[in-house]
Amino acid sequence: MRPLIQILRRSLLATLLATVLLTLVAPVARAQSIDVTTEYRIKAAYLYNFTKFIDWPPPAFAGPGAPFIIGVVDPVGTTAAIVEQALQGKHAPGGRAIEVRRLPGLSDAAEQCHQLFITRAAGLEPDAVHAVVGDAPVVVVGETTDFAAQGGVIGFFVSNDGVHCDVNLAGARRAGIKLSGRLASVARLVREGVRR
Repeated sequence: MRPLIQILRRSLLATLLATVLLTLVAPVARAQSIDVTTEYRIKAAYLYNFTKFIDWPPPAFAGPGAPFIIGVVDPVGTTAAIVEQALQGKHAPGGRAIEVRRLPGLSDAAEQCHQLFITRAAGLEPDAVHAVVGDAPVVVVGETTDFAAQGGVIGFFVSNDGVHCDVNLAGARRAGIKLSGRLASVARLVREGVRR
């Protein structure tokens, strides 16, 4: 009988120790942030998938064989390189080749893009971007806090469980593009002017 009690005590002690360790380690694992390269690869995958959930008007393209242009406003160039590598060889719906262009700053070239990704390093607010692109059918995507709520079409945000996005329907209407309802199922809808 005595060996059985010792086995039960050891088993209970091992279970208690495992529970304590899991309680201490699990929150730390969840709270650790993803590395920058992984974050931008995930964002590149989002940019690619947005091509499937957004309709651009035909005049947005120079012709039937024209590429789908994703501009990355990145003064440093690191983010643009990651996005370009992640999207190399990819095609948008309709067979359009995806072309990633690094823009060191905002310029008239921004109007030629179908998506314009404003990196954190660019430090630009949606109002400054709209002053350049005007009413052109450009999906303005950013990653600063409340980017979509401040007037961008899509805003990325990182939380403990990964990379997510906000979508501003008013911003999409202003750009003259149509968002699929499927995009709303993977994004959080925000109203312009209402911050989180």
